[in-house]
Amino acid sequence: MPTAEYNTSDYLKTNEDITEYLNAALEENDPKVFFMALNNVIEATKNNWENNWGQE
Repeated sequence: MPTAEYNTSDYLKTNEDITEYLNAALEENDPKVFFMALNNVIEATKNNWENNWGQE
């Protein structure tokens, strides 16, 4: 059975999603977890920007 590649940034669609995600990462008290989450947010917002506004 084929499976799809999991990408966290696919699930970070709204500001509320992003806020909850970063808050959960902060609760881990591990800078590595927070910076990984922050990277996912950057990727998600970059993708949203390119898909919605970055095209001419």
